Amino acid sequence: MIKIFNLNKKINDKKIFSNINLEIPINKLTFIIGPSGVGKSTLLNVLGGIDKEYDGTIEYNFNNISIDPSTLLKNNYVDFIFQDYNLFEDLSVEDNLVFPLNFLGHNLSKEEIIKVINELGIKEIQLNEKVKNLSGGEKQRIAIARAILRKSEFILADEPTGNLDTKNSENIFKILSSLSKKRTIIVVSHDLEAAKKYGDYIYDLKNNELLENKPTCNEYLFNDIKNNLGKNNFWNKYKPLLKFSWAGIKRKIISFILMIFLISSTSALLSNTYSLHNNSQFVSTKYFKETNSDFIELKYQTYSTNLIDIKKIDELNNRIGNLSSTSYYSYYPEWRIIALTNSDKILELNFDEIDNSSFWTNKLASMNIIGKASLDVNEVIVWKKDAEKYNLDLYTNNELKIDNGIILKIVGIVDYDDMIDLSNYYSYIKNNEKINIFVSTETTKKISLEINKNSKFSFSILKYIDDENAIQIANSSMIDYDENLNDNEFTLISPVKKQLNIGEKYKIHSDFHIDMDLTLNNFLIDKNSENTKIKFSKKTFENLKKIYSEYISGYPNSLLIYFNNAENLKKALNLLNDLTKEDSKIVIHTNFASLGKMIVENSKDTTKIIFIFAISIFMISIIAVAIFSHLIVSSKSKEIALLKLLGLNSRQSLIYHLFSFIFIALVSIVFSLLIMYPIYLIFTLLINNLALLKFNWLLNVTTLFIFWLAISFVSFLIYFFVSLRKFYAKTNRLLKEK
Repeated sequence: MIKIFNLNKKINDKKIFSNINLEIPINKLTFIIGPSGVGKSTLLNVLGGIDKEYDGTIEYNFNNISIDPSTLLKNNYVDFIFQDYNLFEDLSVEDNLVFPLNFLGHNLSKEEIIKVINELGIKEIQLNEKVKNLSGGEKQRIAIARAILRKSEFILADEPTGNLDTKNSENIFKILSSLSKKRTIIVVSHDLEAAKKYGDYIYDLKNNELLENKPTCNEYLFNDIKNNLGKNNFWNKYKPLLKFSWAGIKRKIISFILMIFLISSTSALLSNTYSLHNNSQFVSTKYFKETNSDFIELKYQTYSTNLIDIKKIDELNNRIGNLSSTSYYSYYPEWRIIALTNSDKILELNFDEIDNSSFWTNKLASMNIIGKASLDVNEVIVWKKDAEKYNLDLYTNNELKIDNGIILKIVGIVDYDDMIDLSNYYSYIKNNEKINIFVSTETTKKISLEINKNSKFSFSILKYIDDENAIQIANSSMIDYDENLNDNEFTLISPVKKQLNIGEKYKIHSDFHIDMDLTLNNFLIDKNSENTKIKFSKKTFENLKKIYSEYISGYPNSLLIYFNNAENLKKALNLLNDLTKEDSKIVIHTNFASLGKMIVENSKDTTKIIFIFAISIFMISIIAVAIFSHLIVSSKSKEIALLKLLGLNSRQSLIYHLFSFIFIALVSIVFSLLIMYPIYLIFTLLINNLALLKFNWLLNVTTLFIFWLAISFVSFLIYFFVSLRKFYAKTNRLLKEK
């Protein structure tokens, strides 16, 4: 029994109906009739618990059990049959019948389902057919079958034959009439003739009058199913939600693709931008750990009248203080060094001088060194790529024989590969095959000593460094001094006349790498002499002899200062530039400052722009996600309303929406990984020298995952709240949405 007391309903202050007092008996077919606009459908929504905004009281009592009106839908006390069917059009007939049971945690055998649909005139073969392919009469019978199978206490039918022809309409009313023998059926209709023909009671809403009726048609008897609903397992309970989600994705595939693209592209763009934005530190670290760009070299200009001033260089080094990690003098050979391997391979040596400090021990350890990390005299460490290229090892093919008799033994191999192999720029003869080796300064000093011993105290006189006009003076006995000469002058004595002009400057170049620009004071012809002689001032002459003596005894040519990080190197570089700006002879060289800085500074400025662009894309993406979420969820308004009518609870609704977004998230992370590297390649076209850097997969994938997680989380919150807002909207309003 349904008892209604003083029921009143208004919509926007407009009275729909008022003061309804009514008792609807159970297991009867009751028709609610009246003209359009009188509120028949509204009353039905109130009775079914869809519309809860009314004044008055409604009591539900079935089998002497009182029912709380708020639990009608949740506990499956009521089912609806609508004029426009409200089936899941993209699903099969079987899914439309089984899934509503699954939501309730119930299951039913296929035999029972077939029995019901056969009695309703639906063939078994139609179970696998999509609902959207059925006729109107077939759809309405499917809707009735759904209500029958769910075993609800009463069924509310709102104009169930409104879209059907006469024959199908009569069939539907016959079915409802038969069902009313065991269930309470309430039908809203404008068809008074049908109400008189099939109804047990007729309620005239306009006149607020309930009339008992004796139906004239009882010829059809529908055999209702037995109450044998089985319990459902977890998977079958949530499987429908997955199908609903997939159907929704296919229905709004363009919106889903756009959401996936926005999340993916924004994640990939932000991860690349973040990596590049932090590349100043990354580049520095990479240079410091993997290349010889973590040092400053102090030396004198090539065209200088002195070797380096060790005292002055030491003073500069002391001013740096604790900024450096280690420092030592370089004895890098001035000439190219050729070596022969055990297998008679001729190689040009490219030296990286090291010491046995903890700095180099740690640096070599980071290169996964095999063998010794500290070097004695005549011991070297080779790069792994060179060892593999030339078949070198630590045991058999492990010697490099220099032409002056020195044998260098390979005692270590490091997994080392420059981002930029600077040795290619410093090679003397580019056609030679080269090998990169780490060597102690004691070894380079020994090699330089051997080479310098063969050096002569000799000079060449060149004009504008023109080798063709050079005058060679190769005998030290032909070099002397004249006390009448100034320090910037020289005199030549030759047996033949030369193309020289007195008073003009010439470059005087020595075999021990000293260059001087001196003025020709006088040119004398001495036919009795066989060789050309050169005279300097006494001071210049004595200084040259001193330099030559130091040179052949193993004099350093520069100071190498190494650093653990870029910050200390930059501080030291600025300090040295300030201290030496008045001394034009001293040269400060660093690979990091020249090459690394160029890459870093270029990437900094460009990535700032890209970073701003990426943030803008992120904001646009969030707005777009909100719009697409609204479009996607709005397209499911009727579906959401129907799911609520079928008893879908809040947790199931959350899972339903989660399925859709999990699909978006999983596809977007895969797509992000696919486009991450191509976006980086595009960046390399925008940023000068960026191609010189190696793509760091670990860094980029990590940042990509973090950004994807953040963007997906924000997008999910937007999608979830839009969905939740829709789920808690009024069911009757959702049913009216297109």
